[in-house]
Amino acid sequence: LSDDDLAKATSVRQGLLGAWWFTCTCPRCTSPDKARGLVCPACCGTIIPGADGGPTPCQACDTVPDAVDWNQLTQSEAKAGALLASATSRTPVSQLLEVQAEVGRWAALGRHWIGFWVDGLLRRAYARAKRWPLAAWFAERRVRDLELV
Repeated sequence: LSDDDLAKATSVRQGLLGAWWFTCTCPRCTSPDKARGLVCPACCGTIIPGADGGPTPCQACDTVPDAVDWNQLTQSEAKAGALLASATSRTPVSQLLEVQAEVGRWAALGRHWIGFWVDGLLRRAYARAKRWPLAAWFAERRVRDLELV
C-alpha cells in the first residue's frame, strides 16, 4: 500500500490487499475505523464506525445515532466516495471544492479519509496552478490529518 492508501478506510485498504490474497488482522484493521470519522448529529462530536460498520458512541457526548441518522451519514459518505472515484489530479479545483464542501457537511474535521484524499488532489491542483501558499496549506493539513488516523 502507498502512503496515501494507509490513510484510507479499513474496507478500502482491505480491498486493495485482497488483490494480493492477504487479509490484514492488525489492530488498526480490526478496531473501529478511525479513518471514517463522522459528525455526531447530537453534538457535532466524532462518531467512528465500529469494525462491524455500525456506529460507536460519540467520542464527545457518548450518544449512539439512531438508524435514520446513521443511514443518512453513511449515504452521504457513499455519495462523496462516488464523486471522489471520478476525480483525478486533473479535476478542476471548482469540482474538488464541491466535493470538499460535501464532505464538510458530514465528516468530522480532519477525521475522514475522503477529506484527506480531496486535500491531496487540491494540493496538486494548486501546485499545478503555481498557487504555492494554497498548495502548502493543503500539504500541511494532510500531514496534520495523518496524525489523527
